[in-house]
Amino acid sequence: MLSCYNHKIFDLFFAMIQRKRKFNTTRPILRMTIVYESDHYIIRSHWGDNDSEYIISSFPGVRPIERSNGSFLGAVLAKEFDIPWIGIIPKTDGWYRDGDYIQALSAMKSWIDIRKSSMSKNSVKSIAYGISMGGYAVIKYSRFLKFDYVLAYAPQWSIDPQESLHYSHFKGFYQNFMRYMGITAEDVSGTIYVFFDPHEGPDVSELECLKSRFKVNEIPVCYAGHLVAECLKGRAQFKRILENIDNYVSLTLVVSVIRRYNIYNIKGVVERSAKRFPNLAMKAIFSGRARKSGFFETFFIKDVDQSWDLGTTFLKYGHVEKAFELFSYTKSENKISITKPALISTHGEFLCYEPSSGKLHQTVKQQVLNGSYVIHVDKNKLLVDTPQFPDAIEINIGRVNNNYFLMSDSLFASPVANGSVAMVKHLSPVEEFKILAPSSEDNACIERYTNLVLFNPPLDDIFQKLDGQYSCIWLSTWMNEYLCFNRFMGEFTQTINKKMSNKTIVYLRGNSLFIDGLFGYIHLDADLCIIGERCFIRKHNKFVSIRENGTEMLIDALGEWEQFSIRKIIIENKDNTIPPRKKGFLNYLRSFLK
Repeated sequence: MLSCYNHKIFDLFFAMIQRKRKFNTTRPILRMTIVYESDHYIIRSHWGDNDSEYIISSFPGVRPIERSNGSFLGAVLAKEFDIPWIGIIPKTDGWYRDGDYIQALSAMKSWIDIRKSSMSKNSVKSIAYGISMGGYAVIKYSRFLKFDYVLAYAPQWSIDPQESLHYSHFKGFYQNFMRYMGITAEDVSGTIYVFFDPHEGPDVSELECLKSRFKVNEIPVCYAGHLVAECLKGRAQFKRILENIDNYVSLTLVVSVIRRYNIYNIKGVVERSAKRFPNLAMKAIFSGRARKSGFFETFFIKDVDQSWDLGTTFLKYGHVEKAFELFSYTKSENKISITKPALISTHGEFLCYEPSSGKLHQTVKQQVLNGSYVIHVDKNKLLVDTPQFPDAIEINIGRVNNNYFLMSDSLFASPVANGSVAMVKHLSPVEEFKILAPSSEDNACIERYTNLVLFNPPLDDIFQKLDGQYSCIWLSTWMNEYLCFNRFMGEFTQTINKKMSNKTIVYLRGNSLFIDGLFGYIHLDADLCIIGERCFIRKHNKFVSIRENGTEMLIDALGEWEQFSIRKIIIENKDNTIPPRKKGFLNYLRSFLK
């Protein structure tokens, strides 16, 4: 029995080894080694399969991620297909012209020659793959490295301003050692494929410079912009490109099909058409092609920041309604109604101001985290949307076309993507704001009340007009502060010295609670019980209690801390010019706190 038991254990162990061997042969391991390293370059390689038909060399563009992740451009593809691959990574953005580039390229050439001689097939194709700055390099050094095929994605001919007279994205990278860097016919060998967007002017100019000096096979990738490689990325896509690399016509057709169903190409189509054809651009977002390619799932479900970026594109061109429709995918509200003339940045965020620190901020996904909303009153006046009517913000307002900018002490307010606002010396489109005013479709109007501003909200029956006066009902806590609601946290809180900070005031109408924001009135999902001039609130079958630090706590028993006083705020109408049907909402109250 013992011998039989041991025999079974041996069989099981042997089977496990066989499965492991099979796994290793079907899923290649990336065997990466360092071929060369200096202060300017590092070259990494993958030995690959001896039976492969290709050897690939890769050259990345500016600021490549491979500088920090210990890899090389195309490492995923090298592992997937077990292709012999060598990748050079520049440590500076010098267009492969600075430092010891000759020694680095010589080391690369030696590795290619050694690897080709050790492979089983005689007709091994040496292919170069380069992006932007790397696209320049694969063409420039194609003869030196003896490439059979060159795949150059949006390359440059030269960024030397004395050679290249057209506009370039990259002339700011030019340094003296790049003088006379233009590619000549003597530099070139093999079949050159240049992938470019025919609608991207600077890249088209670079292509014309290349074509005037040697033969180039053009591969159009429409609506890709400069980031052509993004619209052709993918393992299956790269395999199809390799399989058709011998036939220019077939390769062109393959690339056309690949880019049509690439999510980044669809995004490029939307961004380019947003200015002149916003309706068609919106249809493209929700089209069958977008859903089939995974565009909608990727940009609107998995990565909602992408839908936000598309929204800012529509906002830049003044298509506010469509921008906010895309913003709604990252927010809980599907319908957004602007009830106050607010300033919105190029990032799709509203401008805020914190009176205690005197600093400007932005919302985060249109939720207030610091300060309160900044409201535009007239040409040169900004106010802060707080229950205690503050003084105007001391900052100058200027206008460029249909946009506005803010300036203080010769510095411009520049909204930063992380939600902050910096002060910079130079004005650019990034520093410009749009003013979103209430629209007639929302039944919103602005009237002047001495130094007050009157708004008519979508739910204007929250406020009553009695004998020429307007009244609203707020709740005060046991600490004589006003009850507020923090929409970002989803919790009740209170004012601090009658100031809201990052909170929204709570209003009472009948047996319902509402909060007021830039997006209209929102009903709070909480039970309210009124007893005389006091009331209490229940959430999740527990009582809402505001503690001394102003935070919400849900408890089982009702006590003094759980009761709120009902306060009616009345403001006199001094000119009585508002039509009876427009009851209005007084957002800025100057002297109602006693």
